[in-house]
Amino acid sequence: MAANKYLVDAARRMITSDMSCAIGRDAHNSVAGAILSATYKVPRWIAEEAVCAAVARGFRTCTGARVTANQLEYLQYVSRNPGCCIADVDRACRRDTLAGHKWVYDSVRRLRRRGLLVAVPGTGNRVTLHLPTAPG
Repeated sequence: MAANKYLVDAARRMITSDMSCAIGRDAHNSVAGAILSATYKVPRWIAEEAVCAAVARGFRTCTGARVTANQLEYLQYVSRNPGCCIADVDRACRRDTLAGHKWVYDSVRRLRRRGLLVAVPGTGNRVTLHLPTAPG
């Protein structure tokens, strides 16, 4: 039995408002799953399926751009720490220590190319990251 559409939508809203609900979760132990299970009075495994489905489909930013859960985490880190560099994002957000740095660096560069992050030359060879400002 798959999680229904309303439960998945509720999970997406919850995770988008506070990504920490899905960060660090294993298959059966997320904060979002516990809250959904209690709120909607459904078994925990159905709530966890809804969380997995919500994370798997990616997210849309306020500009309508589709980003993955990891990219959303990178954007949220930069919004909390303006002026950080790619290395800071890598140290803070990389989950798999054996995967290497390439995946995080490439993902942040993709966000820059798409205009979701702005890179500004900083002191020395450091390139600082910021979220783009709204026009006007």
